[in-house]
Amino acid sequence: MYKDYKENIHSLSLLSDISCRMSIETAGRVVSGRSEEIYSWIFAKIGINSISVLRILPKSRYYKALNNVNSWDLSSVAALTRLLIEAYLVPYYLCIGDEDNEVSKLKVALWDLNAISDRLKMANWNKVTRLEVSQLRNQKKYQKKKIKKSIKENVELLEYISKDLFNKYPPGERAVYAEQYQLVKAAGLKEECYNTIYKTLSTFAHTEPYAIEVLETFRPDNESAMRYLTEIIKYYVYFLGLAILDFVEAFPDQSKLIENDNIKRILNECECLKNSF
Repeated sequence: MYKDYKENIHSLSLLSDISCRMSIETAGRVVSGRSEEIYSWIFAKIGINSISVLRILPKSRYYKALNNVNSWDLSSVAALTRLLIEAYLVPYYLCIGDEDNEVSKLKVALWDLNAISDRLKMANWNKVTRLEVSQLRNQKKYQKKKIKKSIKENVELLEYISKDLFNKYPPGERAVYAEQYQLVKAAGLKEECYNTIYKTLSTFAHTEPYAIEVLETFRPDNESAMRYLTEIIKYYVYFLGLAILDFVEAFPDQSKLIENDNIKRILNECECLKNSF
């Protein structure tokens, strides 16, 4: 079991390095549109997330034991893996590389409006000046008018976002107007397999009875308990690999960073898993 664990830690470490290097190399690059700009920030978040996971996984090069005692933090690993999956799916909503598409423009406009709204809600916490608040309110007003005009001129655009979510959360209250199953389908994943993985991660991320029972027996020498952690790391490697492959598709010049035979093997395994799901 330790062998499987170490192998997955090694794979995760390699992919983490690749994702961070890709993010650094593409930072500040002029892109064709707003959705690609957002995508680059999402991918940077994914790279940072991978470092956070490695920091809490014993045997990884980022890990440091506290008072010489290893911390086997199953729930935090599960929570960070779930965050990775959510970040992986968002670009499928934003229509990356299709900037001239009216649907893409609407989705990006809704995303930006939500960002402005959230900044206004957090104005007091961020100690934003009155002038900045006034500017944000004007931006919000302008963005709302822009969205209303876009929908009025082309009502069919509403077919490409979830009407239930759009009615429940008015523009500015939500960044992504798509149901989870729609994003899963767009990513080419099987909904049943995705739901199983997500449910498993949620069980360990939250304070569920089953998760607590597992923690009670979670020791480095407990093969049964260790299997849970190894399996979750496999999920992480799988989705991080898919995120890297998608990023290379959007930024082809980054393919130079995945030419190593070992990296190719890991990414091929990720693609094979996706096709077998």
